[in-house]
Amino acid sequence: MQPGPASISGTVVDPSGAAVGSARVRLRRDDPSVNQEMLSRSDGQFSFTSVDPGSFQLTVSASGFATQALSGTLHQGENYSASPIALTLAPEKTDVQVVVPRVEIAEEQIREEEKQRVLGFLPNFYVSYVPDAAPLTSKQNSSWPGK
Repeated sequence: MQPGPASISGTVVDPSGAAVGSARVRLRRDDPSVNQEMLSRSDGQFSFTSVDPGSFQLTVSASGFATQALSGTLHQGENYSASPIALTLAPEKTDVQVVVPRVEIAEEQIREEEKQRVLGFLPNFYVSYVPDAAPLTSKQNSSWPGK
């Protein structure tokens, strides 16, 4: 009597050992047409049945956790039971974008322009050394000393 197809089962847990339900478990094979995917049950258990023998790779991912991978070789009729697959917490990523309002940029450019002097003592309000100066608001434009 020939042994039947093999199976792969296991449990997905978090760093504390608690079960992770709804983790995405992917079974990848050399032949992409036989790849399988499932979600772990609420107790963290998963099971792939009727799996042909050969090399395989399990990839486990869940929200908030880093993806884990496990590979092995499955033999005819084998019931492969993976040791608990412990997911690690994903590194936290935070993007911070700082934007200075154009009004503040214009104010700072005005302050710099007010410091310009001709011959060291005469104010020079008519020359700008900033090629891409921020546009002035109507309030800033009317209060400009060179007007």
